[in-house]
Amino acid sequence: MLAFDNRLETGLGWRQFEMLVGKLKKLKKNFSFLSFKNASLYFIAIQTLVFLSLWSGLLLNENLFLGAKLIVNNFELWRIFSFVFMPPIIPVYGMQLGLFDFLYLFLNWFIFYYIAQYLENHLGSFIFNFLWIIYYLFILLGVFIIQLIFPQFSIIIRDQFFFNGLFFIMFLAYALLNPNYEMLLFFIIPLKVKFIAFISLGIYIFSIFLHVVNFNILYATLHIITLLNFYLFFSTEIQSFLGKSRFEKRITNTINEDASDVMIHKCIICGKNSINFPELEFRYRNSDNGLKCYCNLCRNN
Repeated sequence: MLAFDNRLETGLGWRQFEMLVGKLKKLKKNFSFLSFKNASLYFIAIQTLVFLSLWSGLLLNENLFLGAKLIVNNFELWRIFSFVFMPPIIPVYGMQLGLFDFLYLFLNWFIFYYIAQYLENHLGSFIFNFLWIIYYLFILLGVFIIQLIFPQFSIIIRDQFFFNGLFFIMFLAYALLNPNYEMLLFFIIPLKVKFIAFISLGIYIFSIFLHVVNFNILYATLHIITLLNFYLFFSTEIQSFLGKSRFEKRITNTINEDASDVMIHKCIICGKNSINFPELEFRYRNSDNGLKCYCNLCRNN
């Protein structure tokens, strides 16, 4: 990635938080237990076990949801962790699953693992695992704060939000690092990953607006937490990407301006010009209608 000196202006609090994250990156020796590799593989393995347990009836999905009141009032402490391992498809006992369902599961886990491995190599195992932990803690904190603000409601995450949110963060990060990588949209349309990321981000931001309009404070907050977590860990890559785009635009404009100052010679017979065929020689001859341009090939014929 290109490095640029310009920095996006953010609030003082976020700059301090970014500095804190930077300092935490230097504490790798003190937290070596976070440096284990292939966390995504273990994560998918546990999700697979949870999926099979839900499908076979050994577990009930309502016992895995994250609920602040259930944890505090009923001491159901396992919910602090169980919601993390909700699989991409949440089956119930006896649910009929078709080929499409298993294909959807496989693709989610395969792409999740592929992107996770790439980011782990880019960030290092320590920072990559730390990203997961911070996101997990932010979600917990958000749920309990909203429960305190609205004690009359039961604040519960009833779906696989952690998996989806983490997947979204990693996909945006992958698009930042590999903007021109092509993927097959709907297995048919080749599209650069940066365009898919822009579309996904637009939909994600619009969903926040819809949650706010519908007074769904929980999911509006969780979506904002997801975007903030992405920015905190990939702010440098975001700034580099934006700086690189501005740099490339300036270069393109400069080339166009320079090209406009160059005289283009075009053969009146074959139509070849001095830009596309620089190896040709162009000469002008006087005629009744003024100067006419000929390339050396047509001039010799």
